[in-house]
Parts: sequence; C-alpha cells; structure tokens
Amino acid sequence: GAVADPSSTLLATKNMRFRFGVADMMIREADIGLVSDSGSGGAYLNGIAQCEVEPGSHIYETLEIEVATSGTYDFRTINASPLDEDLFWQLDKYPSGDPVMVLYDGFDPLNPESNIVGCNANSDVNVTLEIDALWNGGEDSLETSAGFLVDNQWPWFRVELESGNYTLVNMSYNTFSSANFDAGQYGATSDLFGTTWTPTAQTNTVEIWGPEDGLAVDEPLAPTGGVEPAFALWAGLGVIGVGVAMAVARRRELRV
Repeated sequence: GAVADPSSTLLATKNMRFRFGVADMMIREADIGLVSDSGSGGAYLNGIAQCEVEPGSHIYETLEIEVATSGTYDFRTINASPLDEDLFWQLDKYPSGDPVMVLYDGFDPLNPESNIVGCNANSDVNVTLEIDALWNGGEDSLETSAGFLVDNQWPWFRVELESGNYTLVNMSYNTFSSANFDAGQYGATSDLFGTTWTPTAQTNTVEIWGPEDGLAVDEPLAPTGGVEPAFALWAGLGVIGVGVAMAVARRRELRV
C-alpha cells in the first residue's frame, strides 16, 4: 500500500553509516527513565515513550544540521543496506535494520539522555495513522509515494524546530560496543545476546523534510562522534541486497 510523504519539501537525503571502528557510548539504565511495558526488555530514553532502546553500550553516528528556517520538520529512515528483516519480513537481520534516531540541541555522548528535542524508535504517532490503517488491512511492507518501503519499526518523527544548530544521532535499538560490532556480536545486555552476523559495514538512509530552504548548508558541518564524513549530505539512494547466516524473531510486537 502507499504511504503519503510529508507535505513539506524534501531537503536532504543522507546515508548514515555504521562502519568498522565506529564510536560507541553508554546508555545507563539509571539515567534512561521509565522501563518499557512492552516486554521487550528496553527502556525509554529520558522517559520518552517514542524512544525505546536497550540500556547498555551503543554504537552511534551523527549528522550536524543547521536549521535556517523555523518550522515543522520530518526525519525518517527509509532504507538500509544490507536489506534487513525489519524492512522485509523473512529476510536476515542486521543491527542497522532496527534503527533509533534522536535529535539533540547539544549532543554529549557522555550524557545521551540530555538535550533531546526529537526522538523515535518506531514511527511517531503523529505520522502513523495512515500506516496503521494499511497494516490493519494485511500489509506487511508499505511504500511511500516516492517509491521507498517503510515499516513501523523504522523511525519517523515530526518536530517543531527553531533556527539553529542540531545533531541527529543514529543508533540501533539493540546494544553492542564498537568491538562487538566489528566482531559481528550483540552485547551482553542485548535480548539478542549469543546471536551473530557476518561483520560488515551497514548503512541507513535518512530523509529530512521541512520548509523550503529550511537547511542552511548542503553538507554536514564538522563531523562528530560516529559520523562518516565520506558520505555527502545529498547522497544518492542505494539499495544493496546481501544475505547473512542469521535470522531472528522480531523483537517488538507482531502484527495481527
């Protein structure tokens, strides 16, 4: 089924890459806020129900954003490489396929629960009514009018922003350190601990929508944390299907 794109302007398409040796940070259970009632073992970052992650070590990557025009902005993940079970059911699963996006007004990897202005692990309630209606009709994967498939476990959030500088952080729901990622292993605090994947760099494709001329620059500002500077902000979309010897159940609710 078709899912409507935001009514604003597509400002940027960015490939945010989990590469080998990527930076990691610790999200501590004592700081994370309310424990999720979904039975997933996760918790809500800073008590925000739309931002559920596992407490523990997380690799991350950042994108520096300069907002020129105040207004409504949409951030959504629309693709992954390698393709993942969280986009298409019955495919193999990679860490990049269950992403979490957090937008900060001042990002500090030593205090990742602070200065959050937008956050999502599953599609935001404000943009999922049409998606939910299609799923209830039996759809497994859905297509935007631009031709990209989306899933409710993929981030999509809408936020009102003032002009200024922000940092978009991409991480996985599941926990693993940089060393775990390079070895193809989930961390000890992950609900997937003991499962493995073939070590490989992984990419999430992110779109930013907002007012026309809403972004002040057409490339990232100085890279921080786990950003991959080799990828330009206006990167073209790419889909690469790669299989691995790993298949696990979806961690969140099943569709009925």
